[in-house]
Amino acid sequence: DKHAAIEKARQYVVQNAFRDVSLQETAEFVGLHPAYLSVLFKETTGETFIQYLTRNRMELAKSLLRKGLKISEVSDRVGYMNPRHFGEVFKRYTGMTPGQYRDAWHPSS
Repeated sequence: DKHAAIEKARQYVVQNAFRDVSLQETAEFVGLHPAYLSVLFKETTGETFIQYLTRNRMELAKSLLRKGLKISEVSDRVGYMNPRHFGEVFKRYTGMTPGQYRDAWHPSS
């Protein structure tokens, strides 16, 4: 069933939000061709696979920043090898830098 496959793919992404999960490996996990999973994912969720993956990683990053973790540590924990790239993605997603976001929760840090 298509919906079961998408639900399984979504859970896989959420459970692996701490790293950069590929469409290929997710497709293998749910037993679908990557191109088919991609189309099905967008059809079912309204988001592309990458949008969904990024949103989950950014939400995890936000919760870690609220705890006051260092940006380099947060970047690492959500699967970005390059903290600068993480910062760019985070800013596109939230409208502020990771530092600004963290400082809003921890003004003194």
